[in-house]
Amino acid sequence: MFDRKKYMILWRIKNRGHILKYNEENKEHRNKYNKQWREGNEEYCKKYRKQYHKNNPGYKRRWRKENEENIRKYLRDYYNVNKEYLLKAFKQWREENPEYMKKWREKNKEDILKYMRGWFKTEKGRIANQRGNVKRRTKMKDIINTLTLEEWLSILKEYNYKCVYCGIEFNEDILPTKDHIIPISKGGNNTKENVVPACKSCNSRKHNKIIYEEVKR
Repeated sequence: MFDRKKYMILWRIKNRGHILKYNEENKEHRNKYNKQWREGNEEYCKKYRKQYHKNNPGYKRRWRKENEENIRKYLRDYYNVNKEYLLKAFKQWREENPEYMKKWREKNKEDILKYMRGWFKTEKGRIANQRGNVKRRTKMKDIINTLTLEEWLSILKEYNYKCVYCGIEFNEDILPTKDHIIPISKGGNNTKENVVPACKSCNSRKHNKIIYEEVKR
């Protein structure tokens, strides 16, 4: 009795080079056909994928590990092409979910600090930091800059040498930084009335936001 399945297996093995060459020459046509077929058989594809993953537990995890570089390249290319749309969407989502972002930052505080320390050690991070310092120095020339050392020491004493946001006490490892209630980038001045002490972590996290309610003079 003629065994068609066995015959086709042997034929594919024998003509493997011809098959690969044909597939390469007709790659674009095959991809287009496969895409149209999947769109026309969406329910069948979903059912098949669900059954396949059920029969092969851990397949997704293994596949991601094996294709890690390709996934990163795809995501990087996708971000570069859709950068403006993604930044706008991320900004809108953050504004609509402030509580989630706050909880996430508190939960991942150590990881964020570790990442930022590592990033500022890279060439790109050092250049970005230098660029920010230059911009800040340029703006400092156009603002009221009357804060003296004596005034800064009196501010530290007024707040009992503690961070105004998290309440941590300053020491040799945790040094105080000058945080402007109204940021310099938004028209604030470097004066006694506009400066409060903050740890480096809180100062970085606050960035250029205006948070009156958290500052208790």
